[in-house]
Amino acid sequence: MLVSSATKTYTVASGHGGSYGQTYEAQCIDEKGLLLQRNVQSGTLRRIRATPVGPDGMPHFEYLDNGDVWYVF
Repeated sequence: MLVSSATKTYTVASGHGGSYGQTYEAQCIDEKGLLLQRNVQSGTLRRIRATPVGPDGMPHFEYLDNGDVWYVF
């Protein structure tokens, strides 16, 4: 997804054991890999970036919220 500015759509399964997921669209918006993500159901926009390794040693994404603080998800 990070190599193209084309919009990609994907669904993330519920992390709470539910049988539903959230559908998102994401598009790379700069050369550093910053993505603009939109929740298809709610229309909520947020800027996200890929992280090489998260707190559990696995790759994750981070989102920018509350000014300049990046949160891992």
